[in-house]
This record gives sequence, C-alpha cells and structure tokens, in this order.
Amino acid sequence: PKRFWDELICILALFVLLIPLTIQSLLPQIGDYYKRLGDIAYCKVQVPSAEQAKELAQCQVQLATVEDHYSRASKIDPNDSEAHYKLGFFYEDLQEFERAISEYQIAVKGRIEGESYKAYSRLARLYILHGTKQDYSKAISLLNRALSLELIKKDKETTYAIHTYFGWTRLAQGRPIEASNLLQDAIKLFPNKAAAHCLLAQALDQQNDRKGATTQWEQCLSYANQKDPDEDAWIGLAVQRLKARGGGG
Repeated sequence: PKRFWDELICILALFVLLIPLTIQSLLPQIGDYYKRLGDIAYCKVQVPSAEQAKELAQCQVQLATVEDHYSRASKIDPNDSEAHYKLGFFYEDLQEFERAISEYQIAVKGRIEGESYKAYSRLARLYILHGTKQDYSKAISLLNRALSLELIKKDKETTYAIHTYFGWTRLAQGRPIEASNLLQDAIKLFPNKAAAHCLLAQALDQQNDRKGATTQWEQCLSYANQKDPDEDAWIGLAVQRLKARGGGG
C-alpha cells in the first residue's frame, strides 16, 4: 500500500540524514586513533610500566609511518589543532621548517586541545630563526598571546620556553636589558637548562658586563647539549668567548 511506501521512504530519508551526522560525530575519535598510531611510530608514547619503558628504549622511529598517521589525523578532522601541532613538530624535527611553520600556524588558530598550546613557542622559535624584523614582530605577538593561556601557565617547561624565546627575540631586536630580565625569569624556572644561560651571556656581552657574561658562558657550556641544534651553535660561541678571556674548558 502507498501508506507503507511513504513510511519506508521517510525512514530511509532519516537514515540517509543520520549517516553523515554519525560519521561527523566520530571524526574526533578517529583522529585520536591516528594520532596515537603516529605517537607509537614516533616512539613518543607515554609508558606506564617499566617493561613498556624498556621496549620504548629500543623503539625505532618509522618516519614515513609517522607522517602518514599524523597527516591522516589532520585531514580527518581539520579542526584538530593537536594533530597539526604534532605534524608541525615532526616536520621541524626533519628540518623542513616551512612545512612546520604552516602546520603550527594552523594549530595556533584552532581551539586549544591536547598539546596544541605548545605550537606557540615552537612557531615563535622558527620565526626567530628566520631573522627578519617582521618575523621578530610575529614572534613577540605569538609569545604575548601564549603568556595569557592558562594551560601554558600550568606547564613549567613551556613557560620556560616562552620566556627564553621572548628573551631571544628582544636580544635579536637589540634590546639586551629587556632580554636579560626575561632570560633571568626563565633561569629561575630551570637553573640547569642551557638555552637561557647561553642567551643571557650574549645579552650581558652587549651590555659590556664582562664578569656576568663570563659566568653565564660557563653555565651555558656546562649545561648545553650538542644534540640540540640551538645549543650546539652556542657551545661553539661559548668556547670562543671563554677562550678569548682566558677561561673555560
């Protein structure tokens, strides 16, 4: 009968309408799944047990797989700022800075979720490395925005990075006194991290504070890690400055 056909058509129409809505609601979960797969391939999984930690220590990074999973996550849910942050970090790790900048820019424009707030400091660093006045202004704007985020205030490591990069930017702008204050704030958070010491040494050199700069160069050399590209460059600079002053190792 026609009445049953009408009812069947209504049911089918409702079913067709619900399918895309259901898929849409599942996109965040699907994206999270691919982010987890990317973390595993990148050997960056949080491990709760000693046995799993041992396995992670022997983990081999699968670069192509990492990129594929993070890229899938960012395409499945384009609004997932954490997926873009993870993909940006991956590209930065590969020294593909332009691609990293593009992903970080998307991450800082989206809603804050997961680790996405870390994109502010990572993007600021890449702007600093670009080294133009316009890039320094972009970095300052980003860092000011970052300092107002509650998640960053609760993350000591990221707060350290924000103050350090803020100081680095002021140093690059030829404002060593402001740089010194910001870098001293960073050092208060982590006295044994090298970056702020290395930059503070340069700021004090610009202020002709030879004694203070020498102390900071020694700290820089003591804590710096050659595996970090920024710190590796500063190790060479520290050795030069200390050698010129008849000190250092």
